[in-house]
Amino acid sequence: MRQLAITALALVSGCKLVDAPMSLFGLGRSDHRMVLAYWGGESEVNPVGGYLEGQGWLSDSECLEFIGKGMKIDLVKLGVGKVGTFTVDRFLPPSEEPPDEGTVYARGAVKTREEGDSGSEPIIGVFDPGIEPPKTEVISPDNETYQKAARDFLKGQGLKEKDLKGMFVSQVVKVDLEGDGTDEVFISVQSSENYLTDFWEEEGGKLYSYLFMRKVVNGKVQTFVLYGEQYPRGGDVGMTLVFKLAGFWDLDGDGALEVITDESYYEGFAFGIYSFEDGEFFYRTGWGIGV
Repeated sequence: MRQLAITALALVSGCKLVDAPMSLFGLGRSDHRMVLAYWGGESEVNPVGGYLEGQGWLSDSECLEFIGKGMKIDLVKLGVGKVGTFTVDRFLPPSEEPPDEGTVYARGAVKTREEGDSGSEPIIGVFDPGIEPPKTEVISPDNETYQKAARDFLKGQGLKEKDLKGMFVSQVVKVDLEGDGTDEVFISVQSSENYLTDFWEEEGGKLYSYLFMRKVVNGKVQTFVLYGEQYPRGGDVGMTLVFKLAGFWDLDGDGALEVITDESYYEGFAFGIYSFEDGEFFYRTGWGIGV
């Protein structure tokens, strides 16, 4: 399986590069905005999905026609901001080998201020002229406030104290998701640090993995689940998943940020794009590989 050297994404906007000079992209935001996975160690990107005004959400393959040689993509890190650029140089032939058979990768040159350091949080990339990355705050998963918030949430999901003994909060990120001046907090939590392989173990409480958001509604904190699963140990647990955040961006131009997730299981991974509307998360588009 292809190894993920730097978990990353690229958000791209503009019209077809074969039809327009790069100078056009300095005139402000256009109607094409896309997300690409960025493989830092191999200097490659490939489409995840995007949005085209007048057409709607784009699949990974539909994004390909808007990507061309010379495109410059800003690299952005959660909690930091812009840290470098990726410049597309050429496309590789579609992969013929599983688990990523059929995937098209673009190779390019990378220049970053954090050379060789992916840090503890993913890097994303942005090509959206004149638009600054949304402000995010990465909080220590050991923060007592959010450790308690995770425990209270899990108990609300029916889990018992014995299930919480190995509880592992893997990520806490704060962001103003809806652009209303009030921050939301996302928490990723699993039944243990080794959740993706713990399904082989038969001892202990339940297996579980959640990504949820804490939001103030009418003066009270409420929780909204983007992803969640529970399994009994020792049985047929299916395919266990860990959902974490890879980034945020307003892809459809409605003033609210989409949530870009980094999803993994023990034999593969994926990226997903979700919108939050009317108190629910909706899957829009995404891409992944696995066996």
